[in-house]
Parts: sequence; C-alpha cells; structure tokens
Amino acid sequence: MNILIIEDDRRISDFLQRGLRAEGMQVRVTQEGHEGIIFAQEAWQNFRNSGLPTIIILDLMLPDISGLEVCQNASSRVDSASGSHADGLNNR
Repeated sequence: MNILIIEDDRRISDFLQRGLRAEGMQVRVTQEGHEGIIFAQEAWQNFRNSGLPTIIILDLMLPDISGLEVCQNASSRVDSASGSHADGLNNR
C-alpha cells in the first residue's frame, strides 16, 4: 500500500512514517502543501498506470496553503487530467 503524508510537524510525520513503514507500507512525506499537490498528482498517475492506490494523510493547517486547498487543488487537477470526477460519483 502506498501512503502520502502531507504534514508540517516533523514529529508527527516521522512518527507516522516509522509506524507505517514498520507495517510494510510505502510512505512518502512532504511538509508543504504545494509539493503535496504535485505528489498527489503523481500518485493519481501511478494509480492509473498500475492500479495501486495511495492513501493520503493530510494536515489541514500547513505553512504555505491550507490542507483544504491542497485537497481541492489536487482534486481539480486530477479531474481535468482524467476527464472525470476524481471520486467517481459522476460515473455511477
């Protein structure tokens, strides 16, 4: 399982990273929202190519932009890249 952690508090991200890696997870960490958007887009492309999903753990209070903005921005970029709604609700 792939996990992306977007968390600016290094103590929290290190704790999560160690625990998840100990359980065999592939973990990627960033402390900035803008970089998190890029990583989320890469995770979406990896999912489209390999079918392996990525779980995103997202802090709401980041230093550069809010976690909500990260979520909205990443979602809109995924929508435009895929031509559909990211969560698939429009496809049901």
